[in-house]
Amino acid sequence: MYLLKALVCGKNVNEGEEVHASVVRTGFASSEFVSGALLGFYVANGFIGEARQVFDEMPQPGLVLWTLMIQAYVCLTLSGEALELFQTMRRVGKMPDMVVVATVVSASGLFGDLGVAKTIHCFIKKSGVKVDEFVSSTLINTYGECGSLTNAYRFS
Repeated sequence: MYLLKALVCGKNVNEGEEVHASVVRTGFASSEFVSGALLGFYVANGFIGEARQVFDEMPQPGLVLWTLMIQAYVCLTLSGEALELFQTMRRVGKMPDMVVVATVVSASGLFGDLGVAKTIHCFIKKSGVKVDEFVSSTLINTYGECGSLTNAYRFS
């Protein structure tokens, strides 16, 4: 595990790929912890496709992997992919937590689509996800980024 964490901090892609191959050979690829470290390694080195492959190869990714993959898309300003993965998450019955919700709200602000922001806001209301100060401020900021100060003010 420490080797995987060290790889995330480093930039030696060849070594990371060798570790990935070894993880697959030894059967540890189904571990959420190991897959999360591999996903982090690929994202840190700018290989989002490989990160998504690690995610997709998990038989039943847990909330941590869903969160990591959605956050990776948002960090790389791939908002459309983040929102699409969030929809998939909901379709397969995974309930997002506050971290995922705040990340997706942020993605909708980057997308600049007021309709998407309102849809996610509606989801928050209906789903019963606990809304803390972080989610609230992210939603207010998103409404501002979408040019809807009225909605931002109404929510605050």
